[in-house]
Parts: sequence; structure tokens; C-alpha cells
Amino acid sequence: MMSSCAATGAACNSASSGAQERFARRGPRGSRRQKFPWLNAAGFADVARISNAPLVATHSNAHAVSPHARNLTDDQLAAIARSGGVVGLNFECSFLRPDGRPDTDTPPEVALAHLDHLLNALGEEGVALGSDFDGCRPPVWLNSADKLGALVAAMAAHGYDAARIERICWGNWMRVLKETWGA
Repeated sequence: MMSSCAATGAACNSASSGAQERFARRGPRGSRRQKFPWLNAAGFADVARISNAPLVATHSNAHAVSPHARNLTDDQLAAIARSGGVVGLNFECSFLRPDGRPDTDTPPEVALAHLDHLLNALGEEGVALGSDFDGCRPPVWLNSADKLGALVAAMAAHGYDAARIERICWGNWMRVLKETWGA
């Protein structure tokens, strides 16, 4: 369920209190990464300003491709790139589709448009898969983990080489986890 702040873009979830700033500096449970897919723009800006850890959007997409309130703007993507963080592609149809409809007949090209934009904004080391299988309506062709091969095939057909696909599918998650949790 989306918070009303994320849905409306209201100025809430800000990290501006003393306790919240200490949390943003320390990171969740002492880890050296920041995860924030539910924060609104003001909360994101606070965390990006305060934290010295890689910023991690576990399941988010590109606002430039689909202007949903949960998707990340180019300025937010730039902050994640500067931090050495990662963004995991969210499979929710209403976050993928430019029209925002929860239509499960969403073609692979729509997901690829997000991946292309994220790659351009973050570089190859900043893009991953974030699915959100436990809380979303993914496209029919990608509606369970056993269908991830369809996304891999779509990436290959789109011209992504094997090394890029490997980084997106698991390598970038491993990189950021090793950097933040240790080897």
C-alpha cells in the first residue's frame, strides 16, 4: 500500500528531525546504504544530502518514462549515481506505463525503455532488477520469478550484451551489498 505522501508528493517523510538525520547518517540497522523507494521528493533530498552511503532504490523506475509519483526524477537518479548506489527496476505496470494504467498487457519494450533511461542516467553499475513481486501487478509476460528469462531474452534482443545483462540481473546488487555489508 502506498503512503499518502508518496502518492500525493506531499511534504512528509522528511529526514529533517535530529533522530531522522542520525538514522540517515548511520543507515538502516547500521548498514552503509540507504534504501528509500517510499520517500517523497523532500524526504529523498534530505537523505541524499545527509547520507554518505550508497543510495539504493530497491524497486523504482524512471519518472521521465512514466510520470508516476513513485518513479525517480533525473535529479534523483543523478544523486543515486553520485553516491555509487543502485536502482532496481520495478515491474508494477502502473509504474512502468507512460499512461500509468495498471494494464498487465504491458509489452517488454516499456520495461526496456525504463532500463535504457536508467542506464543512461546511472551507468551500467547503477541498474538492477527490483521486481516487487510481493506487492505489484506485473505484465503477464513477467508475472512470476520463473518468467525472468523472458526479460533476459528481451534485453538480449534489445542489444544488451551478456556482461550488461549479468550486471543488471545480479552483479550490481552484489556490488552494492559487498560495499555496504562487507565481503
